[in-house]
Amino acid sequence: MASTALFNHYEDKNLQLQALAQFREWIEKDEKIKKCRTDTDFLLRFLRTKKFSITEAHQHLRNYLTTRKILPHIFENLTAKDPDIEHLILSGMVTILPEHDAQGSPVLLFQADNFNPKRNTLLHAMRTVNYVFEIVSRDEKAQICGITLIFDCSNVNLDILTLFRVNHLKEIAQCLQKTFPVRIRVIYFVDLPPYATALLNIFKSFLSEKLRKRLKLVSGWEGVKQDVGASILPKEFGGKIPNAEIFRTFRDKALELHEEILALNDFDVELANNSMNFANPGDSELDSAIFREWIEKDEKIKKCRTDTDFLLRFLRTKKFSITEAHQHLRNYLTTRKILSHIFENLTAKDPDIEHLILSGMVTILPEHDAQGSPVLLFQADNFNPKRNTLLHAMRTKTFPVRIRVIYFVDLPPYATALLNIFKSFLSEKLRKRLKLVSGWEGVKQDVGASILPKEFGGKIPNAEIFRTFRDKALELHEEILALNDFDVELANNSMNFANPGDSELDSAIVGSFRKIQVD
Repeated sequence: MASTALFNHYEDKNLQLQALAQFREWIEKDEKIKKCRTDTDFLLRFLRTKKFSITEAHQHLRNYLTTRKILPHIFENLTAKDPDIEHLILSGMVTILPEHDAQGSPVLLFQADNFNPKRNTLLHAMRTVNYVFEIVSRDEKAQICGITLIFDCSNVNLDILTLFRVNHLKEIAQCLQKTFPVRIRVIYFVDLPPYATALLNIFKSFLSEKLRKRLKLVSGWEGVKQDVGASILPKEFGGKIPNAEIFRTFRDKALELHEEILALNDFDVELANNSMNFANPGDSELDSAIFREWIEKDEKIKKCRTDTDFLLRFLRTKKFSITEAHQHLRNYLTTRKILSHIFENLTAKDPDIEHLILSGMVTILPEHDAQGSPVLLFQADNFNPKRNTLLHAMRTKTFPVRIRVIYFVDLPPYATALLNIFKSFLSEKLRKRLKLVSGWEGVKQDVGASILPKEFGGKIPNAEIFRTFRDKALELHEEILALNDFDVELANNSMNFANPGDSELDSAIVGSFRKIQVD
């Protein structure tokens, strides 16, 4: 081992002692690192990984501590005594092979078909992988020679692939290249199916150029065997030891290290302003670029805006899940096309829309609420059915947005049936966000009384708020009109707002209103 260390980093005892002393001094003077291990074995992981550059090792340590603090759900209380982690290790979703490869590197083998999404969640998988990385980072050869990762993708299926969102891929990439004190020698993807290529491309976009060059897509195991040595692989892939025996042996080792890995929770670091942020606005251009690629490949979307500001509306609403943002965009374009009568040529210069905004039927309040959310205030009595139609009212709505809460203040009893019908079309999540309240006190406590109109306990009179919002709406006239410049092909399963299948429901609704009239 000493010769390998000397060959890789000119490492000797004198260099170790000098570097460790300097590293401990840097940690002691770092006001952000409140508490962490400073024993020789732990610090050498970072020094070796960064070829004894004190500044880089120090930054890597801060990254490691910061990531563990930012992502406690995938790092806190990692132990092989966790039934889910133990199950995935015994199943062989990920394991460290008993022998190092021909280059002296520890080998992590991932077998995707050993993960059962009906038994375990993606969170369980990520926690298990992190536990395994904590174990391999103890290995001096992982710090010096680097590690070899092999993904057997031959039996990966769509049930597994659809679990991944962009934020998951970001977290994995972050942990892989900036968190654990290991070096990556090579990553093999064996027999990756074509339908998984898009997901791999997204993952690669989060990797450094150096690491992207170390990814190898191979068909069959021959190339892998020549590189790592066939004998170290499981018997099922041409080696000596059966999978099951390898999994049991590694589970036993993982259990032995239970206390040591758990003790890694004993740290504290202050998060800096520039701490790694896994939903960082700085990644918005990258996320938008990936989203644009999906849109370009979507044969149904013929034309639509693809500027960053527009795409971020959908990405943020769907927490940067590309698949969900893409579906939301298709829904948005499809809805605008199907319901052209309530979407086409929207402008505050339309006399009916301007009238309803100035009347205050709906307005966006000037200030955000106590939770930082914009507030839409609807005042039903400001809608005059003799002056405007329901079509005019519907045309004042827009999306995509996320709904934090919906208050119905002083809803009269005779409107309950209508609300119940409305609720039947909402998701369970959104139904839980509906609140029926008597009086304004609860609303004021939640959103902050000062942001409401003066008539409801705030500072600015209704009329002034309405005029200000009308002026803003007029300023945005051209931008909103430009949203008409799109084209989408309606799929067979497009949302249908006049579905014959709703006839029974329509009859029930009519019956409900007849009953209201009789009562």
